[in-house]
Amino acid sequence: AVGTNQPTLQSVTLGGDGPTYHQQLLGTDETGDGTVYRRAAGPGWPGYSASPHSQTHAALISGDQSDTFVRDKLLDRDEAPPLGVSFVSAEFPEYATAGRRVQLRAARFLDTSDGPEVAGSGGLSVRSTDLSTNQSTTWTPVGVRTDGWLTAAHPGLRPGLHRVAVSGGGDHPIMDLLWVGQE
Repeated sequence: AVGTNQPTLQSVTLGGDGPTYHQQLLGTDETGDGTVYRRAAGPGWPGYSASPHSQTHAALISGDQSDTFVRDKLLDRDEAPPLGVSFVSAEFPEYATAGRRVQLRAARFLDTSDGPEVAGSGGLSVRSTDLSTNQSTTWTPVGVRTDGWLTAAHPGLRPGLHRVAVSGGGDHPIMDLLWVGQE
């Protein structure tokens, strides 16, 4: 199983001002799981087939999408992909400061032969769960940019680890973990 459709850094150039990171490899956006770009996630030998999942790196190992993939491979069968769904892509913050506003970007995409295309952001919702208290809160949509990406924000989370989920339009929420530290 490999993650795909998430904004993923794929290359770097070094210059006089330091490193510049790019979401492209040799001019092509391979996407990925937010940590590993798609083509780097598989061994690449003949006969290898990857099962792409529109999901983040952390959620690949903890979600039922990967369980279904492993079960299918062990039982020599293929689970059909869900029909009529778009996929969700999100840019999660790496960390946040307790009590301070935090935001993320998300969009719904259509998978086309020419590459992913923004389908809009209507119907997307963002929730986070404080993993120490299991308390869940909804983030506020701030607005949709001209490129179709939704910005959502939370006024301030408690210190600790939070699971953030973006849902709507995909077969599973896109999730990542967010560390919220003290100032």
